[in-house]
Amino acid sequence: MTTVATTLEEQVRGVLTQQIAQRGHAPSNDELASSLHCSPKEIEDALLALHSAHSLLLHPHLVKPWVVHPFALYPASCWVRVGAQGYWATCLYCAFGIAAALKADADIFTRFGGESEQCLVRVRDQDVVEKDLVFHLSTPIRYPFMRILPTIPQ
Repeated sequence: MTTVATTLEEQVRGVLTQQIAQRGHAPSNDELASSLHCSPKEIEDALLALHSAHSLLLHPHLVKPWVVHPFALYPASCWVRVGAQGYWATCLYCAFGIAAALKADADIFTRFGGESEQCLVRVRDQDVVEKDLVFHLSTPIRYPFMRILPTIPQ
C-alpha cells in the first residue's frame, strides 16, 4: 500500500533535507514550524506520518528526525565528505544518495562489511572511481515517498 503525502508533509520533508544539506544538522521542530508558518503540533503530526510511511526515521524516544534519507543525524557507518562539509549516512547506498542529491564529488569513508578494514569510496563527476568494489544490499529498497525527495539547490 502506498501512502499519499499531504502538502505539509512534502514541505516538511523538503525543508528538512535542504536544511540538513546546508547546515549539516536538522532544524528544530520549532524552527520548522516557523519556516512553514504552522504550529509545532502540525510539524509533529507531519513527522509522525512521514515516519509511518518510511520516508524518514524518528528518534526512538522523541518526535524528532533521526534519519532523513539519505542523511543520518547521528554517527553512523559512513562519513561523506563533500567539499568542506561532512554528513553521516547509515549505509553506502545512502552515502551515494548524498553525493547524488548534492550533485557533488564526495569521499565516502566506511569499512568493509562492518569489519576493521577501512575503505574509501570516491565519487567524481557522478560516478564511482573504485570500479572493482562489490556493494551488496541485503534489504530491498523501499521508498514510497521517492517522488518527494528534493534535489538540493547548489
